Amino acid sequence: MSDDMLNKLAEKLQMTPTAFRDHIIRSAYANARMENPNITIEMVKEAAAAGHVRV
Repeated sequence: MSDDMLNKLAEKLQMTPTAFRDHIIRSAYANARMENPNITIEMVKEAAAAGHVRV
């Protein structure tokens, strides 16, 4: 997701872009963790930084 799109969605949800990005990461972590209990939040953060976590 582009930063511009992230900012627009965060504004619509009355969240800061950082809080919205954190919410996306936590949601991805929760979903991945249900499938594989070995997944860590750090793994999801690394995936997000590499562009693998998308809305």
